[in-house]
Amino acid sequence: MERDLRSCSGPWTGFWILELTRGLMKLSLNFSANTIQGSGRDPSGEFEVNGMFCDNTWKVMFTKSYPSLKVDYSGTWDGHMIYGRWHLEDASYSESGNFEIWPDKSSEEFTSIEAQLDEFLSMPAG
Repeated sequence: MERDLRSCSGPWTGFWILELTRGLMKLSLNFSANTIQGSGRDPSGEFEVNGMFCDNTWKVMFTKSYPSLKVDYSGTWDGHMIYGRWHLEDASYSESGNFEIWPDKSSEEFTSIEAQLDEFLSMPAG
């Protein structure tokens, strides 16, 4: 295991798959104790994220709650990404598919560069 999930709070990116469709998603996740909270956006709209993870098994479970529906995700953290299956079920239908999400390093790198630039610009000239 490369990293503890608690050190991966921040921007995440990834996708879900439904038949031949790949839906890209951007998330902002906070991992604290053994809980997951956050929000995000994908082609279905904006959503809230609530869930949990287990340190021993690195199993991850969360729900994406849109204004009109909820989608359950169950996966595994491998130190680099969370991957697994999603499932949506209501009274009239059921759908499921695979998903993968990972820390968005491009956002981390941008934030790091931005912080370095701010620090440099705040230094006294001379």
